[in-house]
Amino acid sequence: MAESNIINLLSQNSPENSKEIQYEDCIPCQVMATAFALGLGAYMQTQHLYPKKVKAGKVLTSVEWEKMYPKWYRTSMRATGLGLIVFGCVRGSEHWLWNRKKVQS
Repeated sequence: MAESNIINLLSQNSPENSKEIQYEDCIPCQVMATAFALGLGAYMQTQHLYPKKVKAGKVLTSVEWEKMYPKWYRTSMRATGLGLIVFGCVRGSEHWLWNRKKVQS
């Protein structure tokens, strides 16, 4: 009977060869992460997340709209969008403006 690997999966100890695994940061990965973060962050900064019309073309009154999209929700969505924009800028400039040398450990 084959030996089970379930104990190794649930163990908190890392495998012995995990220190030998090296991950390289590729250009396409960096470009995709940057584009996604900047695009989603920019979308979250717009007013498209809070439509004035709901299903069946019904227009919301200001009281209904305020109830549906409270101030804390709008602020948290915009802050998340700003965080994504900052992450996209940091991710896009990595290995180009800063962190140029690989760290040898």
